[in-house]
Amino acid sequence: MNQPKQPRLPLDNHSWYTMLVAGLLLLAAFFRLWGLSSIPTGMHPDELINAQLADLIREGRGLVIFTQVEPAREALYHVYLAATTTVTGRGLFLWRLPTVWLSLLTLALTTRLLRRMFGVRVALMALALLAVAFWPVWLGRVALHVVLMPLIAVAVIYPTYRAFQAKTMAGQGLWFTLAGLALGFSQYTHVTSWTLWVIFLLYVGYQVVVFSEDAGEQWFNVLYTIALAGVLSLPLFIFLIFNPGAREVASLAEQTGLLAELPSRLLATVAALPLRGDLYAGHNIPGRPVLGPFLAGLMAIGIGVSFARWRDPPHFLALLWLAIGLIPTAFLPNQPDFEFMAVALPVVFIFPAIGLRAIYQVILE
Repeated sequence: MNQPKQPRLPLDNHSWYTMLVAGLLLLAAFFRLWGLSSIPTGMHPDELINAQLADLIREGRGLVIFTQVEPAREALYHVYLAATTTVTGRGLFLWRLPTVWLSLLTLALTTRLLRRMFGVRVALMALALLAVAFWPVWLGRVALHVVLMPLIAVAVIYPTYRAFQAKTMAGQGLWFTLAGLALGFSQYTHVTSWTLWVIFLLYVGYQVVVFSEDAGEQWFNVLYTIALAGVLSLPLFIFLIFNPGAREVASLAEQTGLLAELPSRLLATVAALPLRGDLYAGHNIPGRPVLGPFLAGLMAIGIGVSFARWRDPPHFLALLWLAIGLIPTAFLPNQPDFEFMAVALPVVFIFPAIGLRAIYQVILE
């Protein structure tokens, strides 16, 4: 299942690339740091709860999932918050500052992934959008445990993609190991982290079907990755066995018309990106869309281009990431909800960049 590396554009080796990336990251840092202690105004109740849960961890009373709050919250973010505030101290600015660091790390890793998958132009255009667009800026400056999801999603996608590109056994072993570690730790991040298992398994299936002549070479590595992630997830599985329903967000049994409503819910979720937004002030300005008509048009072009090139692993992986990442919000009775589609946040801004690159290439022809 080894795939040839994507051909790099001539601009890939220019020194200005690093300078431009650094400049865009500085711009992203400005938007996330400016007025950090005053915007959003005051402290949202969920932020205060997260700060209190971090205090519990410092006192040695941590859990795999904190079930004493509603809804229950996975502990990985609170471990991180407890560690950082132990060093920096407590307070509204210092509770939110670790989120800024996570956001900038997400942007840097996403840019690296996109350069590998699609080349320099898509990487830079997507980074520019992620630096200034509403949704990633908002989630890059609040103390909500969902802020880990974009980073952990990229941390799973990146080694998964590289693992099937690696030419040597050592390279394959390294990337599959990193994928297993990221996939295992991701389960302690958010209730929607199950989507990363689905993305990984479906991408493996795609590699088997499309590149079947090389499939036998990677089965051991794939099984090893699944076993590693499973072992790391074992404490969570044991906790859920003894605490059934701890991860439930909405009772599916009470939603009698769920199957009939799924198509309309998914449509509402997709429409929330360019038109409506969601109505939860904890992670949105109510009604504020993510993209707007212009970027939504570019996104539609980018999705169309990716569908046309689905046999190309980068385009298929991007489509898979978007499709699976938007599913969790469809199971909520009140949707759309940006928190539950945060796993797809990076890829949402990949498609407008792909669309703009396609227009640029057509103009040059």
